[in-house]
Amino acid sequence: MNNTKILGLCAYSSKKEGDHIMVTLTNMQVKEIIFVESGEKIGNIIDLEIDVDKGIITHVVIAMKNKMMGLFGKQEEVIIPWNHIVTVGSDVILIKEANL
Repeated sequence: MNNTKILGLCAYSSKKEGDHIMVTLTNMQVKEIIFVESGEKIGNIIDLEIDVDKGIITHVVIAMKNKMMGLFGKQEEVIIPWNHIVTVGSDVILIKEANL
């Protein structure tokens, strides 16, 4: 998903030239984020960082799952480079854990 262009609220991604897949932010927010190396579920996408000059997504902001978070607890967030996304499946997004 390294060649991602932003058009409105949709991300168009291409692994090969001419082969485009449309994924909306809303669709990505309901998918579980999982480290591909360990299988650990880490949370869900809550936001994107976009380079508006280039029209590309640079990072995803993930709300971490925290079992100790109380009713009014603050959710921990982690920012992950877009190029760490390995694949976007029907219900999960697999990411590389290396060098985070």
